Amino acid sequence: MAVQGGFVAGTLVSALLNLADLVSPRWVFAVGCLGAVVSNALVTTSLSAVEVVAWRFATGSALALVYPPAMKIAAGCVVAGFYADRLGRARVAAWAMMTSATCAALTAAAFHAPYAVLLGLVAIWGFSVVADSAQFSAIVSDTSAEDYVGTALTVQTCLGFLLTMVSIRLTSAVAGWLGWQWAFLLLLPGPVLGVQAMLAFMRPRITRE
Repeated sequence: MAVQGGFVAGTLVSALLNLADLVSPRWVFAVGCLGAVVSNALVTTSLSAVEVVAWRFATGSALALVYPPAMKIAAGCVVAGFYADRLGRARVAAWAMMTSATCAALTAAAFHAPYAVLLGLVAIWGFSVVADSAQFSAIVSDTSAEDYVGTALTVQTCLGFLLTMVSIRLTSAVAGWLGWQWAFLLLLPGPVLGVQAMLAFMRPRITRE
């Protein structure tokens, strides 16, 4: 959690300073990589748990300078993706989240299923979770003012990791209370609300067409 906490703090500061748009993404990326390497290496020299947590937090903060600039550099490739352009990025993201929501809903029933069934469910769920991320980044890049694309992507990443931290804590708490069979149902509202958001985003465009 220290790395995630550092990442959230780093992306928040980066967004407030507008670093991803004011400084060359390549320089920000390079400094972030170097900082992450140094911080991670210093963990091995730590003499206490507090030092370990501090350096892991620093590693997360440094990684906050890596992901958003990399997303900005790669955003043009994502936006130009053939299938996303053909079907619509919001539509692809909505379908991915529908799949994710379905997988989350099936976790309770599949808890005692054969290993092969569980493996298949987890594989589909993992694929759907990854599939929507690129679309979100592309949508943010496509709809943000040109001078603030990097900052917008930084804020998006910050909120995403913050949500992840909360989800991990809450899911573990629910698992301790009700058991792991029911814990993942807690993740169901996220993609359901996400689908509604994508449908609302698409509605004005559909009306114009």
